[in-house]
Amino acid sequence: MKDKIGNSVELIMKDGEIFSVSVRKQTGSSLNLNEETAAPNGGIVDQDVKVPFGVIEEAPIFPGCENAEDKKRCFQDMMQTHIRKNFRYPQEAQVQGIQGRVNVIFTISKEGEITNFRMRGPHKLLEDEAKRIIDKLPRMQPGKQKGMTVEVPFSIPISFKLQ
Repeated sequence: MKDKIGNSVELIMKDGEIFSVSVRKQTGSSLNLNEETAAPNGGIVDQDVKVPFGVIEEAPIFPGCENAEDKKRCFQDMMQTHIRKNFRYPQEAQVQGIQGRVNVIFTISKEGEITNFRMRGPHKLLEDEAKRIIDKLPRMQPGKQKGMTVEVPFSIPISFKLQ
């Protein structure tokens, strides 16, 4: 897959497992991760590997989900609960009739912290409220892939609707 400026990532699967990862930067330089650069247990040793939430083997653990049978489902449920609990429709946005969806993307770091926060919404007032909500997220247990702690990108929409 390629981004808008030509950077690309290639994942090669072997027997249902990630066999190698190739990251190509637009300048033509590339970083290849294959069997020679893989950890002895099959994990990838690159320090900046990010594994999307939807495919990670061991999802980050939201506080309160430690003993849950389905930790991914619990994570998503707790995220929704957190948003509902902390949601406050900005007064000025209500007065101006501003509504819409703010798409939020962030990374759960290898330390379990929220990093690389990005968002896009119809108005700065709604984006500021989405940021305030996400800033209140607790520290989590980080996600793991092949037994190694990795960064996990996560995205969620926050909808603002006036009645």
